[in-house]
Amino acid sequence: MDELFEFNFDQWEDPYPPLISFVSDLVPFFQKLMKNYESLFIPERLEFAFPAFEEVQEHIMNTLSDLEFFQAQSGADSTRRFNVRERLVFHGLSGPQAKFKLGNINYWKKRFLVTPVGQVLVSLLKSIDVVLDSLLQAIGASHAIKEFKDGLMNVVDNVPGEPQPI
Repeated sequence: MDELFEFNFDQWEDPYPPLISFVSDLVPFFQKLMKNYESLFIPERLEFAFPAFEEVQEHIMNTLSDLEFFQAQSGADSTRRFNVRERLVFHGLSGPQAKFKLGNINYWKKRFLVTPVGQVLVSLLKSIDVVLDSLLQAIGASHAIKEFKDGLMNVVDNVPGEPQPI
């Protein structure tokens, strides 16, 4: 998981490379999270996450394809292409806002690797949610990815301040 969600903040002229990197990292991130940190989840709920994730992977790959298509069209004189870039800016996925949002993911991922507890994991998933929500709205992609992430967050066990299972 160390290599996931490491963004190069020197390439902010084009919003696509960090967003493509983010979406590309989602599949290995969720796989490693569910397999390597399964003790952080309610076991009888996590078992349902694996088949659900099988379906979500297709949505992740479609979102990645859409981003790569929009990036490839960036030089073309296309109204749709311009509208996509405009929507990325509108949803805070370029410049300082994107740097802030993606930087939060980096921060919580590093914290989670040092202290892999439920509360830190929830913060990491919430920071991922901010980028996912903006991205999916900006490009009109399936919200199944976000819904899966929300579902996974809801099966994190041992979050302080919440009732614990008996």
